[in-house]
Amino acid sequence: MSSMLDWALLYSGQGFNVFPIHSITSGHCTCKARAGCTSPGKHPHWQARTLESGVKNATRDEARIRSWWKKWPNANIGIATGRVSGVLVVDIDGDIGSKSIKSLQRQCGKLPKTLTAQTGNGAHLFFRCGDNSYRSRTGVMPGVDIRADGGYVVAPPSVHIAGKRYRWSSDAKIADPPIFLRQILVGKTAVASSSQNFDRPKPHVSPASIPVIYDGGRNSELCRWAGRWIWEDKSMEEVEELLLELNRLRCKPPLSEKEVRRILRSCKRYL
Repeated sequence: MSSMLDWALLYSGQGFNVFPIHSITSGHCTCKARAGCTSPGKHPHWQARTLESGVKNATRDEARIRSWWKKWPNANIGIATGRVSGVLVVDIDGDIGSKSIKSLQRQCGKLPKTLTAQTGNGAHLFFRCGDNSYRSRTGVMPGVDIRADGGYVVAPPSVHIAGKRYRWSSDAKIADPPIFLRQILVGKTAVASSSQNFDRPKPHVSPASIPVIYDGGRNSELCRWAGRWIWEDKSMEEVEELLLELNRLRCKPPLSEKEVRRILRSCKRYL
């Protein structure tokens, strides 16, 4: 493969819906925020009519894919997860995510060999979901998210903010998810609490020290920080106060307090 377009077309030919994502140049995201971006190399490009809704516009249409990568030839590649592409992805982040997966396998059994990508600091494990509908879940365990309906992952050979390229580390066929993973997805299997098997998070981070969060990344970042503070064993009242402060100080522009509370209620279901 010689270009990002070639890779995007390869993935679409394999049945994955794809769309262009900002890349990394000179250590910064290619979006307007540059060094201030809170999701560098991981958020969608925008184009009137054809790419106004990010992952919702992901497609297998060759003409549209060619048009996008003609405009942004070095764009990273996003693969939509869930029913639209027939896959769900276990997103493992860093050492804490690896420890969580090891703990899960001790409790529930081994995960099968499957198509796997190495990310900047973790891995993406692909599993078939066919026509089954599963919701994406964040924070199912420390450092572990599951990308399904409405979600997406960044695909090789996209560039990570760490300077590495995403790469395929296993060319195994995409496996069916084991029963225990499907049960986690529908909320029928509980995983061990952080106090039992998982390392505690790093010391508390105050809202004032968090980088600016721009429009397009506010919802996901607020949910991510809510998860972080919940794992620190803070009460929901404390988490709400911290989120409101984070929104007021660092979101550009800030959301309404009503919207922040709605985000917290929504992301609590996945934590």
